Amino acid sequence: MADKAPPGLGPRARRLWRDLQAAWQFSADEAAILELAVQALDRCDKAQELLVAEGLVVKDRFGQPREHPAASIRTSAEASCARLLRQLGLSREAQQALRNENIRTGLIKTHSTRRRRA
Repeated sequence: MADKAPPGLGPRARRLWRDLQAAWQFSADEAAILELAVQALDRCDKAQELLVAEGLVVKDRFGQPREHPAASIRTSAEASCARLLRQLGLSREAQQALRNENIRTGLIKTHSTRRRRA
């Protein structure tokens, strides 16, 4: 299993990958799930950057205000990331810490056969 983060990730997704790889031993299947989780987190971050730059509301082709498409991308990516982290057995506290952008604390493990790195 490779400890190197997938290419193209932003800093927060790379940090999550690095922190989890350092703390836990993942099977090949779990590593694939982790890769999907950090890619979803990266999509979430990129959509958020777009929302900050362009705002939550855009005008459609008729000049009517509507929700920015990146808002639904962000919501979907955030939900995917949370679901995948749950699938890996990370606790609710870890997911909340991630959501609060404080991923360096609160990474608490729940039931799993995965072993903590020595």
